[in-house]
Amino acid sequence: MSTRLSNEVVNNQINRMISFIENEGILKEEEMDLKSEENCALAKREIVSKELEKLTKIYEKRTNQIRKNHFIFISTLKNQRRIKMLNEEHNIVNVFIEELRKRMVQDLKKNGLYKDLLFNLILKGLVLLLEKHVYLKICEKDKTIAEGLLENIKTSYKNLTGVEVKLEIHKDWLPISSMGGVDLVLPGERTFFTNTFEWRFKKIIHLTMPMIRKELFDYSSRACYV
Repeated sequence: MSTRLSNEVVNNQINRMISFIENEGILKEEEMDLKSEENCALAKREIVSKELEKLTKIYEKRTNQIRKNHFIFISTLKNQRRIKMLNEEHNIVNVFIEELRKRMVQDLKKNGLYKDLLFNLILKGLVLLLEKHVYLKICEKDKTIAEGLLENIKTSYKNLTGVEVKLEIHKDWLPISSMGGVDLVLPGERTFFTNTFEWRFKKIIHLTMPMIRKELFDYSSRACYV
C-alpha cells in the first residue's frame, strides 16, 4: 500500500489548516476588538470620573460661596438692624437724660435748696483738699450767693479741721451751660477738685445707666427683633 498522500488529501489538509488559521485570526481579532473596547470603555469611565470630580468640586465651591454670601448678607442685615436699634435707643436715652437734667435744674431753684447744696459742695471739697488757700470757680450767676456763704464756710471748715482757710472767688467762671456747683482751684492753677452738679449728675447717670436702659427698653424681645 502506498504511503504517498493523494493530491486531494493534501489539499483537504491544507484547506483545513487555512480554515483553522482564519478562525484563529478571527478569534484573535475579536479578542483584540473586545480588549480595545474594554480599554476604551475604561478610558471613557476615567475621563467621565475626572470630569465628574471637577464638576463636583466646582459645585461644592459655588455652593459654599453662596452659603458664605448668604451668611454675610444675613449678618450684615442683623448688624444694620442692631445698629439702627442702638441708635434709636441712644437717642431715647439722651432725651430722657436731658429731661431729667432740666427737672433737676428746676428742683435746685426751689425753696433755697441750691444755696444749701452749694454750701455743702464747697465745704466737702475743702475738707478733701485740706489746703489753706483755695479759689472757688463757680457760675457767674452764683457770685452773690457764694460771697454770702464764704464766712459761714470758713467757720464750719475751722470747726471740722481746726485750721483756717482763705477763700477767694476765681476770676474765671464755670460754663454758662453748667448746672452749678464749684471747682476748687489751688493757687497757681496746679490742681483742682471738681464738685459741680454737672459732674455729680454725670456720675449718677453712669452708675445707674443699666437700670435706666432696663426701665426704658424691653430687652426680652430683642432677640426676636434682631
